[in-house]
Amino acid sequence: MIEKIKENLESRDFKVMALWGLGFDLIARRRDTYLIKVSENINSLKAEVAYKIRKIAGFLKSFALVIGRKRGDEPLLDNVVYHRHCIPAFNERTFFGMLDGDMPTEMSEKGGIVVRFDAARLGSQDVREVAQKVGVSERCAFYYLRGGIASVKREKAEKFRESFGEVFRP
Repeated sequence: MIEKIKENLESRDFKVMALWGLGFDLIARRRDTYLIKVSENINSLKAEVAYKIRKIAGFLKSFALVIGRKRGDEPLLDNVVYHRHCIPAFNERTFFGMLDGDMPTEMSEKGGIVVRFDAARLGSQDVREVAQKVGVSERCAFYYLRGGIASVKREKAEKFRESFGEVFRP
């Protein structure tokens, strides 16, 4: 997996070095520098190692990230950002999509996968109308419109898209 990612980065004009013993597996540089931990299962990244990677990344003014295939028994989904000990984690397809400018819109949080939206893009909507269109209480719709709630569960995202267009942010 490491070799495949290294080759893919080099084909995109990154300078890449494989490093072991520092907590991360690859360091890649084009304009920005990335410290990349490659792991089949992102849950295998221990807190102490993540702390060390974050410290080194801060010192080098670089980005720390984890590329993996699964979290526990579940595969990492495309276009979803996961987190492991405060380090963003994603599958290979999502990472390379990001390098091509295709930023993910979904995040994995404790309550499930959520989509962040920009309340300003909702415009001046009527609270009651938003509640009916999206299928939430008026109180919840009020918080959506005022920016008090900035994300919705993946299941509600399609209703938002149908009613308001592309209001989600990467």
